[in-house]
Amino acid sequence: MLSQLLRSITLIHCFLRVRVRSTDAMQQRTGKTRTKDKYRVVYTDKQRMELEREFQSNRYITMRRKAELSITLGLSERQIKIWFQNRRAKERKMNRKKLQHSQQASTTTPASPGLAEPVEAHPGMSPNGFFSDTLSKEY
Repeated sequence: MLSQLLRSITLIHCFLRVRVRSTDAMQQRTGKTRTKDKYRVVYTDKQRMELEREFQSNRYITMRRKAELSITLGLSERQIKIWFQNRRAKERKMNRKKLQHSQQASTTTPASPGLAEPVEAHPGMSPNGFFSDTLSKEY
């Protein structure tokens, strides 16, 4: 019983080592990395540059241009479609961060003294936001 269990463990161990080696060899051949059951494509510099160039001219890719890029870059149309979706998401995220930083900068930047006189929001209101005695005496 114990010897059978040890034999099973040894077989499993050998199987896992062979699988890891074959995955490493495939990664070296194809430029793909394996995450669980899916392969992640690592784009070449040329592919990234061409995709970025296309993105700068058009945020959304046409079916025709997608087919052309697919042939030119050696990628599937689905990969190109997903790259554009991810790139638009990245751009939205960057724009949100820029907006957030500019809003923080505008709220933390002190106003220059003497450039503008304080304007009363309501007649009789003092600059600190409280009504002065002159207004209450009128009513």
